[in-house]
Amino acid sequence: PGTQAAQPLAALERWLDLKQGYDAAVAVLSAAISDDASIADIGTRVSGVEEPRLGLAVVRPGAASGMTHAMVDGIEGMFELDYGSYGDQKHWMDGVRLVPRPQIPEDAIRTAGGAGGVWINPETQRTVALHFADGDGAATNCALAHPLSRILSLLDLTF
Repeated sequence: PGTQAAQPLAALERWLDLKQGYDAAVAVLSAAISDDASIADIGTRVSGVEEPRLGLAVVRPGAASGMTHAMVDGIEGMFELDYGSYGDQKHWMDGVRLVPRPQIPEDAIRTAGGAGGVWINPETQRTVALHFADGDGAATNCALAHPLSRILSLLDLTF
């Protein structure tokens, strides 16, 4: 085991209240951390933002989960999520629903630790949505994400 003290990666700058229907925040990277816009395992730099649309194929790279493939199958949805285990309550969250792509056999789209990851259109290299939850109840084997354009607008950010 190493003996070095933990180093901060980023400082939380702004966030959205769950009551607004969004689970998102922005942090400023520490000067010691690279701000390279390339995303691991897709071999290119992210080049902007695009709106989700029905049938759009997307990918989400993850350090532990690897590359997850999905397809947008619902836009403009509201999903009830229970934040009780985080000291809060149930909230209705605005988002899009993503399901496994039929062309890519996967047992499940759900992967632990995916919150905060970005869904990217691999054809355009543009970000589409911010992953915030795995589906529950009637919405199993799916992922839930906020359209990134809305998050950027609500946090008064530009890409």
